[in-house]
Amino acid sequence: MYSPPRNFWKPLPFVRMLLPLLFGIYLALVPIGIPLTYHLILIIIVLLIITAWVPIVWKWRIRKIRGWGFVLICFLLGYLRTTSFLEIPKQTPFPTNKNIELAISLQNTPEPTKSGFQTIGKVEQYHQQEQVYTSSQKVLLWFNKETFPLPARGDILIGRAQLNRITPALNPGGFDAAAYYSRQQVYFRCRFYSGKYQRIAPKNPSAVFAWMDSVKQFCLRMLRKYINGKNEQAIAEALLIGYKQHLDAELVNAYSDIGIVHIIAISGMHMALLFALLNVCVGKLSRFPMGNWIKLFIQLTSIWVFTWITGASASVLRAACIFSALSLGETLGRKNQPFNSLAGSAVCLLLINPFFIQDAGFLLSYAAVLGILLLAKPLYKCLYTSNPLLNAIWQLNSVTIAAQLFTLPLILYFFHRFPLYFLGTNMIAIPLSGLILYGELLILLLSAFPSVAGIIGNCTEWSIRLMNQWTIATHRLPGASLGGIYLSGIQAMLLCALILLLYAGWYFRKKVYGYVAAIALVGFTALYSFRSIQQSDQQYWVIYQLKGKTAIHLISGKQQFLLSDTAQTIEPFLRAFESTAEWYWGAKQYGMPPNMHYLYPIIISKQRILAILRGKDTAAITRLPKQADCILITDNSPFNLATILAQTRCSHFIFDGSNAMWKIREWKKEAERLHLRYYSTPEQGAIIISF
Repeated sequence: MYSPPRNFWKPLPFVRMLLPLLFGIYLALVPIGIPLTYHLILIIIVLLIITAWVPIVWKWRIRKIRGWGFVLICFLLGYLRTTSFLEIPKQTPFPTNKNIELAISLQNTPEPTKSGFQTIGKVEQYHQQEQVYTSSQKVLLWFNKETFPLPARGDILIGRAQLNRITPALNPGGFDAAAYYSRQQVYFRCRFYSGKYQRIAPKNPSAVFAWMDSVKQFCLRMLRKYINGKNEQAIAEALLIGYKQHLDAELVNAYSDIGIVHIIAISGMHMALLFALLNVCVGKLSRFPMGNWIKLFIQLTSIWVFTWITGASASVLRAACIFSALSLGETLGRKNQPFNSLAGSAVCLLLINPFFIQDAGFLLSYAAVLGILLLAKPLYKCLYTSNPLLNAIWQLNSVTIAAQLFTLPLILYFFHRFPLYFLGTNMIAIPLSGLILYGELLILLLSAFPSVAGIIGNCTEWSIRLMNQWTIATHRLPGASLGGIYLSGIQAMLLCALILLLYAGWYFRKKVYGYVAAIALVGFTALYSFRSIQQSDQQYWVIYQLKGKTAIHLISGKQQFLLSDTAQTIEPFLRAFESTAEWYWGAKQYGMPPNMHYLYPIIISKQRILAILRGKDTAAITRLPKQADCILITDNSPFNLATILAQTRCSHFIFDGSNAMWKIREWKKEAERLHLRYYSTPEQGAIIISF
C-alpha cells in the first residue's frame, strides 16, 4: 500500500493557496455575504506578524494555527477580489437608451465581424445634463463596415451614442453574451457609425503595443501572401496568432465535433511547441558568460509577446505562466515541481480576474494538463513495445486519453457532446498541426526570400488542406460524436469527483476512496434518473426569437417537432434549435407529438390552444377558435388587437421577431389600453409555455 510522505503539502505551497482561494471565489459568486472582511484580513495579518517574533518553542506549538491563518487569508482574498469585480456594474450609473456625449479610449484594435468591426473600449468621460462625469467602465464598441480609417488601439473617440446593457441569451441554450462579457468586466455596448464621431490619436502612443500590433499585421500579411485558399488562410491565421475572424462556421463545427478544436484555439500545445523551438535556438547560450540570463530574457520576451499578440486568452496565460516559471527555475537551478507551477499560474490568473473560474477554456486547459501530469505516464508504462514508431504512437495516445478523461465532465457540461474518434483524429492532427505551425514560422523568418517562402507556403497550404479534409471526412463518419448529453453543474462536479477519487484509490491503494467514489456515482445516477423522469411528462411550446423569422418548437416528453417558415437562409438556425432541444429538454425523438395537433392557424395540446396570425394571410382571422389561450402575431399582421378580440376571446398576445419594432410598439400600447397581457420576443427573448 502506498502511503504519502508526511510533508506531502510542503513542496506545494501554491496548491495550499489555490484551494481556499477557489472556495472564497465560489462563495462570492453564490453570493454569500461575509461581514467585516477587510477587518478580518487586517487582524489575521497583525496576529501572524506578532507570532513571527515569539520564541521557537511557542512558534512550534502554534504552527497549525499560523497555517490556518494563511489559509483564511487566501480564502478572504478570493472573496474580496471577486466581490470587487461584482461591484463594477454599480460604480457608474450610465443613462441607458439615451444619446449622450461620450469620450472612449480603445483598449484593442477593432477586429472584423460578420456585420462590421468590434473591440473593447473604456469610457473616459460622458456628458449628462450639462455636466461632465469621469468613468472607468469598459464598453463593447461596434463600427459599421464603411468605417475608414479604422480606429487603432489607444485612439480616443468622441461622439454621441447610446449605451445599452449587453443582453443575455434570447433563446434557450443560446450564446449568453452578457455572461461572456461580464467575465471581462464589460457590461455595456454602443455603436459608432462612420462620420458620427471625432477620432483623436494619442500624442505619445505606447511603443510596445504599437510594435505588437505591427507584428500581428505583418504575420497576417505574410500568411495571406504565401498561403492561398480561404479556409487554408483562416486556419493558418487561427493556428499561429489566434485570429479567428475568417474561420468558416461549418469547418469550426467539424473540428469541435471530433475533438480537435484545441488545434485552432491557441492553447498550451502551441506554447509548448514555441518553447521547444526556443530551447533549440537559444540552448547553447548557456555556455557563455551571463548566457543563462540572456537565454531567460529571450525566452520570457518571446513567450509574453506571443501571449499578447494572440489575445491573452485564459489557456495561453496559463501556459505562459507555467513556461515562465520553468525558464526562471532552470536559470536559478531550482528543481521544478509541475503541480506547484500549475497551481501557481492558476493563483496568479484568478487574482487578476476571478471570473476565469467560469471560463470554459481556462477550466479545460487546467483539467487537461492535470490529467496529463497524473495519468499519462502510468498509462504509457502499461504497454511496452520495442518498435519506435508504435512506441511514439502509444505515447501520444496515452497523453490524449489522460487529457480526454480529465476533461470529460467539462466537455459534457459545456458542449453537450463527446467525440468518439478522438484517438484517431488527435493521432493525425496533433503532429500535423505542429509541422504547420513550424512551417508558418519559417514563412515569417524567410519572408525576405520570396522564392523560398513561397515553397514553404505551398507545403504548409497542402498540409492545412490535408488536415481540413481529414477533419471533414472524420466528421462525416457515422457516430463521429455522441450528442444530446446534458450535465448540470452538480452532476459535472460529481463526475469530476468520481474520476479523481478513482485515481486516488488506484494511486494510494486505499479502499476508502472507492467507497466515496461509489457514493458520488450513486448521486450522479440519481440526478440523471430524476431528470429523465421529469422529462417524460414535460409539455412545452417554445416560441423562439429570430430576426425577421418565426420558429415554434412543440415538445412533449422525449419528442420534438419544429414549425417554421422554412427559408433556406435559416436552416442552420433550425438545426441548432433541434440539437439544443436534444440536450436542453432531452427530446431526442423527432416527429409531431401524438398528444398535440396542428392545423394552421391552430395548435392544440391538452385542451390548450395557440393561434397564429400571419401578416399576409388575412383570411386566417376567420378560422380562429372562439377562445384561445395565446395568440401569436407574426409578419406585421395588419390587424389590431380590437379586431382580433372581435373574433375570439384571448387575454395573452405574443409578438415575435418577424414583426417590425414600430408595429410591436403600437400593439403594446393597445394591449395596455385594453388591459391585455403581452410578450415581445425581440425585447424579452424566447417564450416557453409549459402546461
